[in-house]
Amino acid sequence: MPGGLTTNAEVFEGDPRALAQYLLNIAHEVREILAALGMRTLREARGRSDLLHLLDHPSSIGTLDLRRMLAVAEEFVVENPVYMEKDYSVDDAFAAQFDARGAVLKPVTLTNQNKSVGGQLAIDIERSLNYQNIEGPAVATDERGRRYLLPESIAITTTGSAGQSYGVFCNDGMVLTHTGTCNDGVGKSACGGTITVRSPGGGSSEPGGNVLIGNFALFGASGGRLFVQGQAGDRFAVRNSGATAVVEGTGEFLCEYMTNGAVLNIGDFGKGVANGMSGGFLYQYDPHGQLPSKVSHDSVLVLPITDAPFHEAAAHILLQWHVAATGSTKGQALLDDWQSARDHMVYTMSRALLQYQDSDAILQGKTRKELLDELTAALAGYQVHKFKLSYRDRRDVVGGTVPAYGDTDTEGMYALLNTYTVLNMAQQLALSRMPNVTDVTDPRIGKAVRNLVLTEDFFLIQKLQKYAREAIDGYSDEDLAVLIADKRLTDYKDALSQRNVLSMDSPGTYGWILHQSAKNIDKIGRLPSFEELFAHRALPAVALSGPSLQTT
Repeated sequence: MPGGLTTNAEVFEGDPRALAQYLLNIAHEVREILAALGMRTLREARGRSDLLHLLDHPSSIGTLDLRRMLAVAEEFVVENPVYMEKDYSVDDAFAAQFDARGAVLKPVTLTNQNKSVGGQLAIDIERSLNYQNIEGPAVATDERGRRYLLPESIAITTTGSAGQSYGVFCNDGMVLTHTGTCNDGVGKSACGGTITVRSPGGGSSEPGGNVLIGNFALFGASGGRLFVQGQAGDRFAVRNSGATAVVEGTGEFLCEYMTNGAVLNIGDFGKGVANGMSGGFLYQYDPHGQLPSKVSHDSVLVLPITDAPFHEAAAHILLQWHVAATGSTKGQALLDDWQSARDHMVYTMSRALLQYQDSDAILQGKTRKELLDELTAALAGYQVHKFKLSYRDRRDVVGGTVPAYGDTDTEGMYALLNTYTVLNMAQQLALSRMPNVTDVTDPRIGKAVRNLVLTEDFFLIQKLQKYAREAIDGYSDEDLAVLIADKRLTDYKDALSQRNVLSMDSPGTYGWILHQSAKNIDKIGRLPSFEELFAHRALPAVALSGPSLQTT
């Protein structure tokens, strides 16, 4: 169905069937393309470079000569290939010892053939707790009903040279302690627990002299902790979105594409630090001042931790956790000389986070019109979305609260008043679209109102934005920037509270939230809520509507 420039986008309810249907549609179209080429499967299309053609279009950019890619290569066929079968015997042994009362599992010596150690166990634990409903004193339940293991319930000790993906999917309650080395992918997709990699001895303090783990550790991790008593390879904490880590040196591209979490590096580092980093905080011990020359200045600012007490506290506690987990002499030396060491400690501040949540940066980057437009859209959209959830879930508005005598300037009263305003506006809009209907109690009006609210109708929100605009028009640019910063910070806190993974320390992130909240209050005094802002302008309109306002 075509949509115009002013047509509001269809509200996505998050139905997984839509994604499933999309993937099925792709599969069907792939089959149609293959059939048109005379093939039955994608396997038959492998190596068929004779079906490719070179791009020849006036809008093409570049002069790469790719003619050799059209040559058909002869496929080398292995007659009797030997495949290395998957081997989860280590995790099978761990699972056999698993106990919901807590357990210290038997130590295991690993080789590089032992891949994904701990991964199957992490999934088995999740299945046992939330699908098989096993009970035990080590089992707890969060406010969402998810059952998990209490911290340090399952202790696993390993030695040797672990294969790839040690500690992958590490889950709540798991403690993996490895003495030795690990290949790439330590702690990939971890969501809880603690992974500690201790030095087996030997090595040196030179860059590359004590590398204990490989590349892309914590890739995609959303929670948990990792402590490494030595150096890591490239792309340490790449796409980290909530894990806490301390390491004693890394390769290139440290914290690339990181979105949340906290990382402390007390050793050397390579180029490309914080490339594309949009959230979380990296703390770097940098006695020689090398970070500014190796960091991605497009992505982050480099600032001393002494400028922000909460960042100094965050770096200090990360170092304490690291020493407690690994017994690191390097970490202990920094703690013993903290008053001097902190002067060489810096942190990276994501430009994206700063520009989005700091009122000064918002004011600098936005015109008054942009400030007003964003805030009015947020005010109106908030009221409609809130009413929509009650309508959709068949819940009483504001929990069925009835105002008592004398209730005027309360949040509950504001919320009730604003909901009536949305309902009244939706009724009037529905009546205007049905000229032959004059009674708001007509079932057709009720159906139309429900549709307007559930689809977050563009014209309904547009009418409500008029009230919102008048409610904030008297604020200065500086105050508008503070209100927007507070709104965005509230959105951020809501997003954090709705995370599937709650095992996220991120002391710097929470310190940032508290700091920005205090800054906003200092600038504008008491921050009015969205309910209060909207209600003061909506009250006259509701009073004028009088007896004509009815519920549907």
